[in-house]
Amino acid sequence: WLPALFVQPVPPTPMSTTGLAFALGRAAAAPTADKRKQWQEIAEAIRQQTLRVGSRTPLGLPAWVTSDVVSGGFASGSAAGGALLAWERELGEKLKPCGFEGPVSRGALNEFFLSPDGVALLCDALDSRRFQVLLPEEAALLMVVQLQRRGCDVGHILEEIIPHFASLRFYPRLLDLPRPQAPPGAVSVWTVDRLKQALACKRTPVKIQRQQMAQEDFLPVYMALMDLAAPVPPQDLENWLPLGTRVDPHAWAAWEKAEKRLEAKFSRSRRMKRGTYGSMRRLLRRSSSGEELSFRDRRFARRLLVDFYAKYGIPGSADRETRVSAVTGAFAGFVPVETLAAILTERLAEFPGEVGVLSCTPLMADVSEADKGWPRDAPRPTGVAMPKVFQQLVKRVKIDSIDNLVGAGLIKSSEAVARLSTLVVAQTLTSHECPVQCDLDVSLAFAFARRRSLLLLDYASQVKLHELPWCPPHLADPDCPEVAEASRLVLRNLCRLHMTTWPHVEIPNVALREMQKLLNAAKIKTSLTSDLAADIFMGDVTESFQKAAQAVQAAPELEWYRSYYHLPTDTTGSLIQKCEERAQQFSLCDSAWCNYVARNGAILEQLKIATTHNLYQLYAAGLLTVEDLEVAVGKCWQRVWPVLCLDTASSRYIQKDTAAAFRSLVFALSILKHHGRRSEDIVRGWMSEEPARRAQDTHRGSRQDKALQPAVHLVLKGLLPAAEGQSPDDVYIGWVAKPWHLWTGGPPKPDPEQAARAERRPRGCVQHLPPLAVRRARGSSSAAGLLLRVAQSGAGRRTRPARRSAIPTMPTSKGDAECSAVPVASLWAVADTVAVAIQAA
Repeated sequence: WLPALFVQPVPPTPMSTTGLAFALGRAAAAPTADKRKQWQEIAEAIRQQTLRVGSRTPLGLPAWVTSDVVSGGFASGSAAGGALLAWERELGEKLKPCGFEGPVSRGALNEFFLSPDGVALLCDALDSRRFQVLLPEEAALLMVVQLQRRGCDVGHILEEIIPHFASLRFYPRLLDLPRPQAPPGAVSVWTVDRLKQALACKRTPVKIQRQQMAQEDFLPVYMALMDLAAPVPPQDLENWLPLGTRVDPHAWAAWEKAEKRLEAKFSRSRRMKRGTYGSMRRLLRRSSSGEELSFRDRRFARRLLVDFYAKYGIPGSADRETRVSAVTGAFAGFVPVETLAAILTERLAEFPGEVGVLSCTPLMADVSEADKGWPRDAPRPTGVAMPKVFQQLVKRVKIDSIDNLVGAGLIKSSEAVARLSTLVVAQTLTSHECPVQCDLDVSLAFAFARRRSLLLLDYASQVKLHELPWCPPHLADPDCPEVAEASRLVLRNLCRLHMTTWPHVEIPNVALREMQKLLNAAKIKTSLTSDLAADIFMGDVTESFQKAAQAVQAAPELEWYRSYYHLPTDTTGSLIQKCEERAQQFSLCDSAWCNYVARNGAILEQLKIATTHNLYQLYAAGLLTVEDLEVAVGKCWQRVWPVLCLDTASSRYIQKDTAAAFRSLVFALSILKHHGRRSEDIVRGWMSEEPARRAQDTHRGSRQDKALQPAVHLVLKGLLPAAEGQSPDDVYIGWVAKPWHLWTGGPPKPDPEQAARAERRPRGCVQHLPPLAVRRARGSSSAAGLLLRVAQSGAGRRTRPARRSAIPTMPTSKGDAECSAVPVASLWAVADTVAVAIQAA
């Protein structure tokens, strides 16, 4: 399919060419056939010009239509369009008793919900909260019905959506159970459906299954085998020799049938072939066939029986029952994990699957005979508690505040908080007096907030909520003092949570977008700057970055911050040009500029330094306090310390994340220093506590003394405080090509011997290849593998005298004999080509 895409040339626009190349690359690297087919369709749509990359209307539909966005911001179709979903077909079948006629289609369903019967169904769903809105389009007819009930004009809405009835879905999913009324600001990490999916994957561990099988199925057969050898053993076991007579063939045949039933249920394990069971089985088989056992065999059988009686007791005695009960009592009342998961799934059937639950108590009650989900003809022990792993899973569906979920350890990243904060923001920005209208507004705002962003050009903005034709005016522009005050409280809580829990992590773009909504609702005139991707950075930024950089330059609280990072005092001119100059100045190796991603990353790193990446904007708006920054200092130091203690260079991405934590640390210390707090004592306190904390770790305790030296350099040269005459090399930043020189106690110095070896080393040889590529090519039987092995064999001889001008004789074969006379220079030329090709691949 690749050559077929280039039958008609793509118009030579930069974005179409880039988009086609990106789609072809993702199609070639797709892990599954469905993903590969999806990217092939995107590439074909770009070639046919039916998909406009970088436009607000990539599919030619109105901008308010929700697009199905894949990686990179490419639209692969309409999310509310396409083929009918399974629940839509079920909805059509359920509506036939209500007056729905004809085949089930999207246009017919849209028209039915405009009929009197359909309007009555939507009104009942609104009043009873039995609807679910996953896409903004699914709330259109609900909003039409609700606005009509309030006496509003909906003609302009119908004019916009009726032309798309045949292709788009404007009706919601009707639920059998009402959604729970959660308190404001409460969310759940998982939904009930997500919990059901997790329970469906739970299985009893294999080791426990084997132990249960051994005690419930194998042990009776094993005991019958040993009792068959000696039904009534004598009192004196020392002078006893069993199997003196022939074993009853009928009893042996009955036992073999029992063993075959066991083998049919379970495959024969190694334990059944070896050990006491296998040895006694072989002896009894020989005895049942009429063979007379030797004295040695009978003595061996006595030893086996004595060991068995010592563990399980003599047959017919009370000691036998006691010991067997002690062994099998471990699985008395055992319920398999699959059965418990089925019982818990049946309990979840009483709750709507698209939301969480208000209380987990009824779900975690002990199992009883009345529970559904028991297997047929299976014992039903009562009073068995749910395992702890199920308790942890059930906690994820509990509806609670974000603070409580973070404190319970159910939310472990700022990305999860950003994803859950969309519902909290939607609840905050709705303030209608009608509870039905307020619930519908929350559903619409939450569904709109989950839209994925498109890849846009020329600073085009994403679709706003007010651009939806069915968005009510009170939701598009909430002008209410209560909304402003609530928005400020929620915004303060989100900023405090981020700064005191994950200050070392940059605020995700999703959270920044929701914060900007709250800032606008709270009437706070502050523009937040988003996090730009280094692989698609176009070399320019919006005006909000320039304003943020100017605010940082004028802030008296950030004097120490500016001194540490050597920020220029001149705020005029192009911000991006200054960031490029600073990136070249702070880059420790020119090779970092060979990769455009690393080059853009270095520029964006300087851009974040110049703007503090929204930290100062939030502090200036009164959303961050000094107490929050004191907590942030300790959290950031915990993140920075392990990386700074490494005596080798870490990966570029680890340095980038650590530099973000270091930047937050310097920002917090600068603010604390301005307020008269002794930031030196704060950091020194953390430095004195950290070695003791690390000494408890057995893997890192031995490196305690070695790890303290870089911290001393950090205190003296970089952090406490900014020293006079500090060089740019003392500043710790991300996206650099070499390790920070404070790790080694001084700037990196060139090694003359290493430089001389690099000059003597031929370009493109094996030493320049990635280790994985070398290992793969070395073991292959292709021409590239042969040339690579030849190059490796001659790599050490490249600088030897010229008398060794040919490769020595290699293993005897026709092709190898021909290669043996090729000069080294020619082989090196071919090996260079192969090396470059492998490295490119």
